[in-house]
Amino acid sequence: MDKHLLISFNSKGYDNATKAFEEKKSLESTILLHLKIGELHLEDEEVDQFFKNPEAGVISLIETKYKEQNTLNLSGSKLIGLLDLKFNVLGSFIEKYLKLQDIQEPNKEDYCTYTANDFEAKRLTLINSFIKATKDINEITGVRYGAIIQALNGIINFNHLTQQLEPNIQFIKDQLR
Repeated sequence: MDKHLLISFNSKGYDNATKAFEEKKSLESTILLHLKIGELHLEDEEVDQFFKNPEAGVISLIETKYKEQNTLNLSGSKLIGLLDLKFNVLGSFIEKYLKLQDIQEPNKEDYCTYTANDFEAKRLTLINSFIKATKDINEITGVRYGAIIQALNGIINFNHLTQQLEPNIQFIKDQLR
């Protein structure tokens, strides 16, 4: 028996992670656009390095842009204040980006739970067969799932989001106590 059968896929968790990653990528594009509007030059090969520390990256770009006018060798943050540069909008985008900076592109496999051995695979197969039989009986008799779930003491769950019966992961993993 194949011991690595899919027990469940956390679609809601995956969707949330995908949305967060898309928001991060959108913020990156917005920040790059604002850098161009502010005439801060960033080479394509410097983009990844810039987003590792965008606050320092902006300061470095300001220091580079105003190098000739900066005869006192002031830091970029001091130049922003002295030259009355408006980086409030860019700063707010960078602040939002920093909250999402560590988010990586989600991998569907990270949101899947699989059986680890033959014992778990056998339990999953048994429960899936029972769920199928329960659905068939429900179509014929109209028996309510709640009564069956209660009688089985948590071996199966009802997913309200999908309106489907599902195996209880803790039971399959023999962690139900």
